[in-house]
Amino acid sequence: MLWRTLVAHFGEEDLKTALSRTTLVVRGPKPSAALRELGLTPNVQVAEPNTWREILTVMRDRPESHIALQEYGKPNPELIAGLESLGKSVTPVRIYGWDLPDDTGPLREAVARLAAGRIDVALFTTSMQAVNLFRIAAEEGVEQQVKEALDSAFVGSIGPTTTEALEAFGLRVDFEPSHPKMGLLVNESAQRAGEALASKR
Repeated sequence: MLWRTLVAHFGEEDLKTALSRTTLVVRGPKPSAALRELGLTPNVQVAEPNTWREILTVMRDRPESHIALQEYGKPNPELIAGLESLGKSVTPVRIYGWDLPDDTGPLREAVARLAAGRIDVALFTTSMQAVNLFRIAAEEGVEQQVKEALDSAFVGSIGPTTTEALEAFGLRVDFEPSHPKMGLLVNESAQRAGEALASKR
């Protein structure tokens, strides 16, 4: 999306030339692969688990002073403040924002099943899933029931950023996979959920 917008204004070759003179920092394997498909090479690869804290770590001793920060659905004030504390000038670039889907029926059904105690395992792959879940729970008037149900369930999180979001709602995460990948989250949760649920009951 960002690439198409920029190409429409500046032209592909001019844009590639400009970006080749810019330090490109990527937060994980997906943006790295996307850049390579465009014929660009990332200069800095942020280490796993690819959170904003690893970005701060990798930028701490780097000389770049002006940073364009592509936001991923919502602002990250902690990252911006951290970069500014390192003496960096930060320009946030917001290309999209998270919101509820047009059809909230499946999410409302999941909220109802949670509130009724009919879900034993809940896996979260993004922080916004937690935000949207509790937004709908609040609209349905069952926020407390959902929280209590998740306290009794096995809660798996894809990684630290999602875990922080869940903890902000007062939840305890039972498990993060060995690497922040969906397949590992599902497979490793399947191996651990039974024992974890037994210890809660």
